[in-house]
Amino acid sequence: MTEQSTQSGKMPTLLGSFQMLRGLSGLMSADVDYNILQRQANQKELEADNLDVQIEQQANMLRQQFIKAVGSATYGGARRGVKVGEGNLAQDIEQSAINVDKDIQTGRENVAFKKNILKSQARQLRSTASATADMNRLDNFEKFITGASSMFGG
Repeated sequence: MTEQSTQSGKMPTLLGSFQMLRGLSGLMSADVDYNILQRQANQKELEADNLDVQIEQQANMLRQQFIKAVGSATYGGARRGVKVGEGNLAQDIEQSAINVDKDIQTGRENVAFKKNILKSQARQLRSTASATADMNRLDNFEKFITGASSMFGG
């Protein structure tokens, strides 16, 4: 009978050790999950910030294309004897300038919309990271305490 009581005495201790290890492992895992979600949020914010640079590069490219087109049109008109400030050439240049400005403004509005989405996703990821980590820590701390209690006869 002493062998049986020794066996039954070991079981709670082994089970308690296992539960404590599961709890500790879960606590570490909660931090890893938290860090992963935080990095994903950082990535979203970087993407949002990079959109500003991208739209300004596109705007500069459109302006350069416009300047080249105006130069070509002016040169072509001058070769035909058309004065720059007269007739359809001036109207075409003015309309093209308006169109370029509209394209740039539309691009900026699209970027602002995309930035809001990315920033919102980043906030959601951070919120999820915090809530998930808190829940996992509580759950795994409970496992650890249960295991310790079982192990030490509580």
